Amino acid sequence: MNVGEKNPGITHVAFKVASLDDAKVFIAENGIPLSGRFSFKDLPPSSSAIPATT
Repeated sequence: MNVGEKNPGITHVAFKVASLDDAKVFIAENGIPLSGRFSFKDLPPSSSAIPATT
């Protein structure tokens, strides 16, 4: 976290899922906020299906 104020708690998590598309639907349907996106090697960015939230 490259921010001035560092709040307590979990800042980064990773999960192994059977389907990234299903995970994105679950996140969106449950209103879980995401603060960042990633891409890995030649894979498309993970932000393709879920709009960024702040």
